[in-house]
Amino acid sequence: MKKKALIAIIIGGLSACAQASIVTLSMSGTGSGSLDGVGFTDKTFTWDISYDSESINSNWGSAQPIFTNLFSSVISLQDETDPINITQDHGVWVYNTTALRFAPINMSGNSAAGNILTVSDTSMPGWDGTSDYSQAGGIDAAFNQFYNITTDQGTLELSSGTLDSVNAAIPEPATIGLIGLFGGGILAIRRLFLI
Repeated sequence: MKKKALIAIIIGGLSACAQASIVTLSMSGTGSGSLDGVGFTDKTFTWDISYDSESINSNWGSAQPIFTNLFSSVISLQDETDPINITQDHGVWVYNTTALRFAPINMSGNSAAGNILTVSDTSMPGWDGTSDYSQAGGIDAAFNQFYNITTDQGTLELSSGTLDSVNAAIPEPATIGLIGLFGGGILAIRRLFLI
């Protein structure tokens, strides 16, 4: 029985180490627009997106990866108690000339016309969407198609705004491995005591 428990722990750890990195992309700024038909002006916001670094749409090729099947996409807006979960399908498009776009996705997985938000940063084109990144101050951002975005709190629009920071955080492989070992240990304990 102890041997089986040890095997379960090892398998859990190895599978976690083998999985792709989960990228947490966070942007903050100030914007004007509306939420569920109620307008607002110059409110601070934070937009957090989480995705798998291997969840890339193959139609775009390696030079222009678009990350789909997001784990979460949440906007925290000043004066709003609850975070706003974006329910509309969209993806993170790392483009090699304009740096970073957030694009609506149609049923085929391709980007639909227009971009929800386009971020222009001359230091970002080298970023491939799968590593750490940090930039603050003076970031050019175009809120060109940020309207009629469906959320769990109604339709969201950001008609204009500024972007103050963009940060991407990737967990250390060792951390992922520890999480896997912990999960494997839980599985082993469950097998030992619940069978």
